[in-house]
Amino acid sequence: MSAPRNKLSRRIFLFVSLAALGAHSAAAYGRIGHWLTGEVAQQLLSPSANNWTHIVLPQYGGSLALAALWADEVKPAWSSPHHYVNPATDCSPLSTEPCNCILTAIANHTARLIAPLATTDARSEALKFAIHYIGDIHQPLHVSGRFKGGTQMTVVFDKRTVSLHEVWDYLMLEHRQKSLGLSRTAYAQHLLANHPAPSRCPASNPAPPFDSNTNPLPLVVCPQLWGSESVLLNCDTVWKGLSAASRNTDLADEYYARVIDVVEAGVVAAGYRIAAVIEAAVVAIEAGSHETDGVLVVQT
Repeated sequence: MSAPRNKLSRRIFLFVSLAALGAHSAAAYGRIGHWLTGEVAQQLLSPSANNWTHIVLPQYGGSLALAALWADEVKPAWSSPHHYVNPATDCSPLSTEPCNCILTAIANHTARLIAPLATTDARSEALKFAIHYIGDIHQPLHVSGRFKGGTQMTVVFDKRTVSLHEVWDYLMLEHRQKSLGLSRTAYAQHLLANHPAPSRCPASNPAPPFDSNTNPLPLVVCPQLWGSESVLLNCDTVWKGLSAASRNTDLADEYYARVIDVVEAGVVAAGYRIAAVIEAAVVAIEAGSHETDGVLVVQT
């Protein structure tokens, strides 16, 4: 963020121009769930935060939607456990202890965004991991060990035999978008217009002392809360009415009608929270404040 304003403007113009040239291939970048979380977040960003995404994500023209699937595309072996967490039961509280799971991964990568002397490439990698994992934790089956997060539960959706995990990852969202007759970008706008902002992190969330004026990041990063919300959804919504006998029932009918608003609300919540992380990171970077006390930075 230290580049002179005129140089920064030229760089942003170049990145936007390159993005426009490649815009036709946007759909090839991955599943609709992650794309939408990124697009919702982008629509919420302030101009300065949006400009920053062009600096750290030049290969995507600054697009959070296009960058959101990167962590699945590369998925190094060491990162596989970072896409989920398995509570003891569907309704049990999440542990507050550090883990080799999505909870600690979100804390690590959001902290890496403002790490001391971080290069642009390092911030880019941290952002791509962070936006993906924040999306994952708002998909309830990434916070459930039952049938390995639904990946081993075969169901029928819209006359197709698929896993329950696929139904929640993208099939219901694709079904909804098609029924509305909207483009993906218009669908993201529709989601924002029809779902409220999610709850904020609790006031007691930041553990170490910090100055919220120079580093507001601890105020907006609370993966324990986000994961706990998904635990409740698994308990009350996701698995409700599902059994071995229901596997031949097409979930695109009554089940879809019952849960689609919940699916969409998760996308919107993830988008709001991704945007809040980026806004806070920009403030911290510009202020030169890089507190990462108590965070174990992931080595790549």
